Amino acid sequence: MIQHGIHVLDWPPYSPDLIPIEHIWWWLKVAINERYPDLTIGGRSARDLEVLQEAIVECWQYIDQAKIDSLFSTMHHRMQAVVDAQGWYTKY
Repeated sequence: MIQHGIHVLDWPPYSPDLIPIEHIWWWLKVAINERYPDLTIGGRSARDLEVLQEAIVECWQYIDQAKIDSLFSTMHHRMQAVVDAQGWYTKY
């Protein structure tokens, strides 16, 4: 489709999010919530921010590299699922 002289791509409204970092952020969030449950009720002081930053650094180290490798090694399956679904919903 062309609008105002510009080719516009048809984009499905429910296209899957295949960005691997989204999964990794989720794992990091879970690790922080498990190890530092009090952070969810913390305030917004400079100390609270410092504790959060320390928690992020610590918990990042606990994300299993094998999980990350597995996530990336299955990307071809994820991409093929999107192609097969013609850009619509997939199990990913």
